[in-house]
Amino acid sequence: MKTSAGLFTLLLFVVSHAFALPEADLTGFRTSVLPLLDRYCMDCHDTDTKKGRFDLENLAPDMLSDDDALERWRLVEEQLHFGDMPPEKKKQPSAVERSRILHWARTELFKTQRPDHLGSA
Repeated sequence: MKTSAGLFTLLLFVVSHAFALPEADLTGFRTSVLPLLDRYCMDCHDTDTKKGRFDLENLAPDMLSDDDALERWRLVEEQLHFGDMPPEKKKQPSAVERSRILHWARTELFKTQRPDHLGSA
């Protein structure tokens, strides 16, 4: 009987976490992503400069509650993935640094693909 109760508890734990609403990884953004954006992107894309009318300084890292931020982060991911940003003549992040930003952005973008997110932001 103890085994059945233990299995039920484990199953309940797994199911409840499978349906838990995702949360934005703001700590990961502050510790891993923001320092790299500061180093490689903010010269051209801060609030004052906004080259291409793209302001990274005020871009919210929470894609789950802001559809505009979601779309802008999708563009950041695309530009980094294809190597379009930073431009060739600018200082480039290492492969590891680029990968760190992309991993965070893709993980956060993936969280928005849940059916319970559609139209919620």
